[in-house]
Amino acid sequence: MEFKLICECCNKNEAIGVACVPMVPCSVAYCRECLKANSHPMNILVANTICIDGLENANEEWKQMVLDSLKYQSKTLEWFNEQVEEETRSP
Repeated sequence: MEFKLICECCNKNEAIGVACVPMVPCSVAYCRECLKANSHPMNILVANTICIDGLENANEEWKQMVLDSLKYQSKTLEWFNEQVEEETRSP
């Protein structure tokens, strides 16, 4: 039985490997398309943005990673900020 690793960013394409999320001590499976687009799992981007107390406190590289991921995953910055706020309020 063959096991296919699925990309943890888009959750649809077959992954080509596992790599560390830049600036985060976490590794995930990536497909070629997500790697090319600089797209990363939203749950990790949201969690790390909470850890730095908001996107406004992020360095430019992190901000660009979030923006690239949002664009590729067809999500808005408003949506992202709502997710950060919602997760911050969660017990």
